[in-house]
Amino acid sequence: MRRLLLILLLLFLIMFTVCRAESFPKAKEVENKISSALVHLKNSETGEGIQSILDAVLLIAPHSNFPKELETNISQARAHLTNGFPNAEAHRLIRKTYGLIEPGFDKSAPGKHKQVEPSNIPPIAEIIKTKMLTAREELKYGNADKVVRSLLECLLVIT
Repeated sequence: MRRLLLILLLLFLIMFTVCRAESFPKAKEVENKISSALVHLKNSETGEGIQSILDAVLLIAPHSNFPKELETNISQARAHLTNGFPNAEAHRLIRKTYGLIEPGFDKSAPGKHKQVEPSNIPPIAEIIKTKMLTAREELKYGNADKVVRSLLECLLVIT
C-alpha cells in the first residue's frame, strides 16, 4: 500500500512539473525581458527599460486570468512609447490596464499621496528593482497573474 501511494505521489509530481513547464512556454523569454529591463533602467535607458517590461507583460499576459483588454491596452501603450518617453497616452493606458486587475484603482488620474517624511521614502530605483525581482520570482512558480501585476506596478512607478 505504501509503495502504491509513493508511486502515485511521484507520478503526480512528474505530471505537475510537466504541465507547469508547458503552461509557460515563453517563460525564458519573459525572464530575459525582465533582466533586460533591469539593465536598461540601471543604465538610465528608461524608454528601453519600459519597452522591455511591456514586452514581458505581452508575453505572459495570455497565460494570466486577466481580460484580453489587458493585452490590447499594453500593445497600444507600447506603440505610443515608440514616439518617445514620457508619453501621456501610454501612461493613461497603463493606468487603465492596472484598473482592470485592481478594481478599486482610480485609473483616470494619478492618486493622491499623503505627506511622508523624505527620510522614510525608499528610493524609487529600489521599489522598481523589488517589483522586477518579484515578477521574476513569481515566474519561476508559474504565477502569471502575479507576474503581470508586479510588472504593471513597476510601470506605474516609472511612468
